[in-house]
Amino acid sequence: MNVSNLKISTGRPVLRIIGSGKKGPRNTGSGNTGLGKVLPLAIAMALTACGSSDTSTSTSSTPGYTSVGIITGFGSIFVNGVEFETDTAIFDVDGIPGTQDDLSVGMKVGVVGSINADGVTGIATGVDFDEELQGPVSGIDVGDGLTRLFTVLGTSVVIDSNSTNFDDDSGTFSFDTIEDNDNVEISGFFDDTGVLHATRVELEDEDFDSSSMVEVEGVISGLSGTSFSIETRNKGSLDVDASAAELDDLPDGLVNGLQVEVKGTFDTIANILLATKVEGEDNDLGDSDSEVEIEGIITRYESDTDFDVDDHAVDASSAEREPATLVLAPGLHVEVEGKVENGVLIAHEVKTREDTNAVAALVNSVDIDAGTFTLEPVAGQDLITVRVTTTTEIEHEDSGDDRFSLANFQIGDFVNVEGYINGDGELEAMSSHTMDATGEDVYVRSLITAFDRDSVITTVTVLGVNFPYDDTTSFERDDLVTYTADDFFNEVSVKEGTAKISVKDMDVDGIADVIELDNDLD
Repeated sequence: MNVSNLKISTGRPVLRIIGSGKKGPRNTGSGNTGLGKVLPLAIAMALTACGSSDTSTSTSSTPGYTSVGIITGFGSIFVNGVEFETDTAIFDVDGIPGTQDDLSVGMKVGVVGSINADGVTGIATGVDFDEELQGPVSGIDVGDGLTRLFTVLGTSVVIDSNSTNFDDDSGTFSFDTIEDNDNVEISGFFDDTGVLHATRVELEDEDFDSSSMVEVEGVISGLSGTSFSIETRNKGSLDVDASAAELDDLPDGLVNGLQVEVKGTFDTIANILLATKVEGEDNDLGDSDSEVEIEGIITRYESDTDFDVDDHAVDASSAEREPATLVLAPGLHVEVEGKVENGVLIAHEVKTREDTNAVAALVNSVDIDAGTFTLEPVAGQDLITVRVTTTTEIEHEDSGDDRFSLANFQIGDFVNVEGYINGDGELEAMSSHTMDATGEDVYVRSLITAFDRDSVITTVTVLGVNFPYDDTTSFERDDLVTYTADDFFNEVSVKEGTAKISVKDMDVDGIADVIELDNDLD
């Protein structure tokens, strides 16, 4: 997460956060905004703006609330489980005024405003977003069909077939159609290795050329006059010519070691970024009595009292955890909430945003009042109960409707869900995407809890479902070329029930076609 400067317009604050645009207005480089500046100032201004209102509302809402995270739904706007009313909010779209219609699910945004006593509703005074990275796709690795890896200007990017949102003007851009030389705009989170996990990818140009706009963040090094290298998050390096660039929020000009964002074009022959704008960034947090909520990946971990979420210092030693068994570690996707003291976010709550459990299957029932629906991976077997919360990203992929809600679900819909197992044994959804069932595989990914190799119908049990397998079932392990059923069932983790596996039924006949040991999910 990169927090940028506060802009004052009609006396109201807008917090700038790196995010991703949809089809809204684009920054031409002539604006007066900058990235990664003053979260503390944004909080202070939000307090000032809200403080002028009738104090009689103070018992029902808390002013000065700041929330940074992914848009998971609309009605007003849902960010980090809070539905913010936006009727009077100021929207900033990549440096120029916008509206809520410019926003889409998967964008990483910053919201400043107030939160009500119920903890799940609030009022936004400002909403802002800007992309994390923009440039040409290269070196696509098709991977296992569920995720893909590629680079953009030397930065490694991961997209997920289930959780990454895709957008373009024609509605045809997708996980399956993205290709080399696409000029894309990306929103998401960097992990502890510098890989960008994309939550939204937008196609800007089908064929990247010398006029295509690019954008990248990093640290200035090797400065010589107006030429320098920018060291990116995953230790890559790009040469930059800033001789014609506008400098913004750089009071001392270009200086080695400064965190900056660079916009411009890329000369593929000379392999150099020709900057039109260089903006300073500052991720430091300042002290504040107001609530701050940040979604991101743990990018550094020393202990529960000393770690970073999206490069922001956090102390969660006294925090309540959801689920209670949550263990913090580098690379974990979390949401933290608390107050800032001495530049450290003292968290009173830490929630997982991990989605290591997944199900793709037909909807069997919907209970709107309970906030749940059930999925049936295998006919006649136990159903999987999915809980939808205010943090669940809900979208209808085929229609592109990101204002889809649980009330729109129908029995027989094909839904792809990712999430975690909550204390009630339900699959608490981080994302839920409805799609046309044609050509889609039934799929379950979670811990193996049992297996039966001795009965007439042999099975593996995952999320309570006894999945039949037979001699046609392929057993796989991603680090081994040759892998058999005996190899799989002799794994210590499989025997002990600690193995995370993926079960895929590609012809939807109720029998597993592929059972894979997913070591990378541990």
